[in-house]
Amino acid sequence: MRTNIYARETGRRPARLVMITPFAEEKALKMAREMGITIYTKV
Repeated sequence: MRTNIYARETGRRPARLVMITPFAEEKALKMAREMGITIYTKV
């Protein structure tokens, strides 16, 4: 994941993970919640 690159380059882990998309299926939303990723679909 790109978060690993960020952590390696800055020496810090990201405070949160965010994804912005016009559409996400319910299964994807559930999986993202389980992984601690915030998905924004209504921007």
